[in-house]
Amino acid sequence: MMLLGTIPLIIVIMLISLMFILQTRSLAANEIKLIEQTLLGEKKATIKSHTTLALAAIEPDYQKALDGDIDAKHNIAKTLSQMQYGDNGYFYLYHIDGTSIAHVKQPFRIGKNWMSLQDIEGNFVIRDLIKAGQDGGGFTQYFWERPSTGEQAPKISYNVELKGLDWVFGTGLYVDDLNEKTAVIRANVQQSIENSLLLTTFATIISVVIIYIFTFTLNTRELTRADKRLLELNERILTTQEEERSRVSKELHDGVSQLITATRFDIEHARKRLSMSQENHINIQSLDESLNSALDKLKGVGGEIRRISHDLRPRDLDELGLFAAIEASLVELNRRSTIVFDFEFSGQASVLSTPITNTLFRVFQEATTNIEKHAKAHYVLIELQVNDKSAHMKLSDDGVGFDVISAQNNQAGIGIYNMRQRIESHDGQMEIGSSGNGTILDILIPNVTAKKAKKIRTETA
Repeated sequence: MMLLGTIPLIIVIMLISLMFILQTRSLAANEIKLIEQTLLGEKKATIKSHTTLALAAIEPDYQKALDGDIDAKHNIAKTLSQMQYGDNGYFYLYHIDGTSIAHVKQPFRIGKNWMSLQDIEGNFVIRDLIKAGQDGGGFTQYFWERPSTGEQAPKISYNVELKGLDWVFGTGLYVDDLNEKTAVIRANVQQSIENSLLLTTFATIISVVIIYIFTFTLNTRELTRADKRLLELNERILTTQEEERSRVSKELHDGVSQLITATRFDIEHARKRLSMSQENHINIQSLDESLNSALDKLKGVGGEIRRISHDLRPRDLDELGLFAAIEASLVELNRRSTIVFDFEFSGQASVLSTPITNTLFRVFQEATTNIEKHAKAHYVLIELQVNDKSAHMKLSDDGVGFDVISAQNNQAGIGIYNMRQRIESHDGQMEIGSSGNGTILDILIPNVTAKKAKKIRTETA
């Protein structure tokens, strides 16, 4: 009962927890992605804004440079170098062949070609940003040294080509703060999951303890009731055995024993008569009378023994079957009782197994005994229908009835309990309906043996 109560609960809680974890992680991943897109969008907008401002600042010199003004080219490089924002915001300028023209934070790069430069992840940084600029302006992502710390950090930049000059310039922002924010969100989600699992585990333990206490209490109560019923049943069995022994003893003492004693006296009397007749030549007619009396008494002994044996277990049940045994018992009941017992039957009792036959007969005996003792009935009808599928027995009387529930819950219900136990041992059912107009005992037992035999015959065929 503990397993039946706790295992499904634990499985359900585990499934719910798993669904919660998966759902939480899915929601967190979507939220992080949305935040990253939002923050990245804001940074891209900022970068494009700075690039637009830079284009506006170099526009006059750009037009002059297109006309071949050398000084205007120098002014463009100078203007871009002077445009800085924040601690790490600056502009860079490259020739399309990869040569650095302006780089205020890393002046050592000026005049050198960096087309083959790669970051820590293997990206060709300068090649990619030049290509993005030549494609009409675009963003690139890479790792670059942060001027304020000197450490490599992820960066996104926007690049624009100055057509006619074969130059590409741009600016960018570091995005490692996005990773920090998403890391905080992931940590919060993980903490939330751990807290939920801890709470779920605690709730599971509490639930298991409650189920254990409830089950233990229920089992203890049921075991106590079962033990009480078992003790009552044992007492009833012992009492019944003693009553049966007492009855048999009384029957033997009052009937058989007295007849045997009387027979012994007749035989001794006949022996004395025989001895006297031999000595005094007395007429032996009185001797014949004594012997005939002894024979009659011996016949009576045989009849008494047969009657007692029939009460214990009718020979008709073994020799002629269930129907004949019930009919013979009803003949005796009708002889000794004022109640009229009637019997209607159909089918073949031979299709029933011996255990089912014994059960039906014992239930019949118990029921008729109860009717004789308690029902105050005038008429009783026993109906028995037997076929390959089941045995259906119904006993109806017109007696005073009784309280079925009360009888089942106290000592008076041991007989009912015994009948029910016998019937349920064959997977059968017993229903009792009782009122002031009488009682109906309805019994149905499936004929499993017949079904198995029929199945075997079918498979054999």
